[in-house]
Amino acid sequence: MKQHGFTLLELMIVVVIIAITASVGVPSFRDTIRNQRISTLSNELLTSVSQARAAAIQQNTNVVVCMSKNPDANPPVCEDTKDWSAGWVVLADSNRDGAFENKLSDVRISHPNMIVKTNGAGQVQFARTGLPVGFNNATYSICDERKADTGHLKDMRTLVISASGRAKVEIPESGELGC
Repeated sequence: MKQHGFTLLELMIVVVIIAITASVGVPSFRDTIRNQRISTLSNELLTSVSQARAAAIQQNTNVVVCMSKNPDANPPVCEDTKDWSAGWVVLADSNRDGAFENKLSDVRISHPNMIVKTNGAGQVQFARTGLPVGFNNATYSICDERKADTGHLKDMRTLVISASGRAKVEIPESGELGC
């Protein structure tokens, strides 16, 4: 009676083929994960800005999106910085006393290589009309450690807030990335 099975040579060939395939696929998968993080973060910032604008109109009050080192503080304190790499909060001035004490949401960035920087104001404030207060246009750059590589410029994102308060995510042109 003849036995059926694999020889050691056949098994080693299969292992080598799997190793070669994995070595080709893993680097591109790593870039896919990085690109997805940038896309997710830019969409979270877009959502926060859109939420702030909508809340300002709906609640008939001023609303601000700003960086806060301690979003769990009561109330959170806005930091006037252009580096939002730690995250941000959305705060409303519910009683219209000029203090933003009502937290609507917050986003915390847990990936240490993610960079979010602005070329404009350190915060985005919307009046109860939905129009931005204190700036005409603002751009937020969302990138990671590959930012200096022009081959990866298409993977980075910018969030542009217009003078009318509308926000959109774009792929930056050469030289527009502010990270």
